[in-house]
Amino acid sequence: MLGPLAVPGRPDDRGQLLALIFGIASLLGVDYRPALADLPDQKGWRPGDGADYGSLNTFARGKLDLGKVRRHWSEILRLIATIYTSKVSASDLVRALQRDGHPTALAEAIATYGRIFKTFHILSVIDSPPYRRGIKGMRNLQEGRHALAEKIFHGRRRELFQRYREGMEDQLGALGIVLNCVVLWNTVYIDAVLNQLRAQGYPVRDEDVARLSPFMRSHINVHGKYSLRVIHVRRLFGNKMRLIQLQVSVSTYCYHPGSNGPGSEKPWIDSTFA
Repeated sequence: MLGPLAVPGRPDDRGQLLALIFGIASLLGVDYRPALADLPDQKGWRPGDGADYGSLNTFARGKLDLGKVRRHWSEILRLIATIYTSKVSASDLVRALQRDGHPTALAEAIATYGRIFKTFHILSVIDSPPYRRGIKGMRNLQEGRHALAEKIFHGRRRELFQRYREGMEDQLGALGIVLNCVVLWNTVYIDAVLNQLRAQGYPVRDEDVARLSPFMRSHINVHGKYSLRVIHVRRLFGNKMRLIQLQVSVSTYCYHPGSNGPGSEKPWIDSTFA
């Protein structure tokens, strides 16, 4: 989660869940940096040892019960190992640690551990401009991906109509595959264009390249002809474009901005999704 965290329920419930995610992420070695929408209302946490933190006393008003972490430490490590070995997903684990909307004792222990890293995160957001810029950059990438997915998922007002969870997962899984294929195609052609510009002597600056996004979508035409057949697509291979054959594919066309759009004889990109 890179954008503002949106978790239903009371504020205390949302804070508990966010701390739980921080705990799981830190134990997995993941650098979790969410954008907190309610930053002024966030509070820091400290051990309940009565230490004086000076001007941070008001901020660090939460007291950590580290005894919970010590009592459940071996269980926490076993739980994290199941995620690390892919025996269970993190999302399923988060659901399993809730009973009728209330966290279990083990969830409380992980959340207590996570509040330490949540406090570090809040302090870094407040104190470090590069840290804030990094979060903003990740959030922009996420929003770009969502905008591209919204364009691809153009049918039925972009809403899921499957009755069962499995059907919804199938729809979202198919959307993810098509989305990844479009991103890959954009990346390949961005790289090809940059190489051509450099070969022609055009000054290509690294700071400009860093701002390019593979989530561009204005050239994509989602309304067109989809066909299931064995076809050939072009793929960048070294300095040459070579043909590869796909077993099953769904094909639509992305037209060059200067073309006549649908019906044009020369499609700019043949967006083929395996």
